[in-house]
Amino acid sequence: MPKRAEVHDIDDATRPPLEWRSKRKLTVGSTTFACVGEHQVRGKFDVQLQRAKKFATQHLALLESTPPGATVVSLGVVDWGTTVLTTRYGAVRHHVALEAAPDRQSELDQYVSEHQLEPVLRPHFGVDLTDRSKLQDLLYEELGSDLIDLVVDEQTQAQFDLQASFDAIFPLMRPGGRYVLQQWRRQVDVIARLQEAAPIRSPNNAALAATRPREAAIAVLTGPDPDEADAMLQRFERLLVAGGDVGSTLDRQIRAALPELRSQTGDGTHAVVDRLEAMLDPAQRSASPAAKEEQLAARGVLGIIDDGSTGESTDAIPAPITCFGLAVALAHTARPDVIASVQFDEWLTIERGRALLDPETFSLAELHHGDPTEMAAIFKL
Repeated sequence: MPKRAEVHDIDDATRPPLEWRSKRKLTVGSTTFACVGEHQVRGKFDVQLQRAKKFATQHLALLESTPPGATVVSLGVVDWGTTVLTTRYGAVRHHVALEAAPDRQSELDQYVSEHQLEPVLRPHFGVDLTDRSKLQDLLYEELGSDLIDLVVDEQTQAQFDLQASFDAIFPLMRPGGRYVLQQWRRQVDVIARLQEAAPIRSPNNAALAATRPREAAIAVLTGPDPDEADAMLQRFERLLVAGGDVGSTLDRQIRAALPELRSQTGDGTHAVVDRLEAMLDPAQRSASPAAKEEQLAARGVLGIIDDGSTGESTDAIPAPITCFGLAVALAHTARPDVIASVQFDEWLTIERGRALLDPETFSLAELHHGDPTEMAAIFKL
């Protein structure tokens, strides 16, 4: 393990004054933030937040519950305004912001330079958040001997990406530190809304649909239970209607299953193929009853659910964060000295216990021995 670099103390960290100037504008010290969300904000402001006021209020409350002078790590810098808000209102000692996307945010770089925040706010782009060794080396280099007080994960990653980032960072946290996943409630609510009308009775089939939809399409849709096949078709249709990355990835996997389905000779299979092909046709899909029912819900889904795909075929489809939440809950039950508490509300908040953890070998999976496929079945995904 590389030796951490030495760092200098920052004394007497104090939180700057905060004032809401209007419904969507707030001032932190000398910086004015605008909560854009889905609305255009008029007038002058310094930094734009790509979130509504509700999110900003919750984020401010999180920062208020973290003492000034904390060491913070952010995962996800797409909304660079939130990164600046964390640095400014958090009155942090160190703030390392990590983004998987390779393109730098020029506006963030300009703000950091103009306000001479380089010693405090350190954004990095093109970071492989699944590479434990490289990720930890970067944190050792930036933070020296500091332990991490707060991790804010704004990303929507695949199940194993979430766990890989967690396994690398969690051992470097201070006992009592919090690891917060801010996408928790949005993903869970949306997925439950989209899937509630099409329950799949078999836990094995539910898990297959959640984790390997191409295999599910072949195994279940050609199986002996027409009701189960119909439920799975409804499930697929609702997710395709929702769109976003889950919908586009599911589209690719269903198309990959079609050749084998076409090779089946049963009359029922021909009907299944016809129905799948209709789902894959955007014009027909937009006119389906499921589309009409889900139009409003889908508007809120686009761009929220993400399986971490890069355009290539992947097996991880819906609700990776849901499986991760269950894994953390099981780990807390088994080892409260490692995971002191788990809070499920708008966000998923995980508190670091007092156990000594080896950064090179720590694994969430070894704490609970849970299988992601089985956990997906429990959630009926």
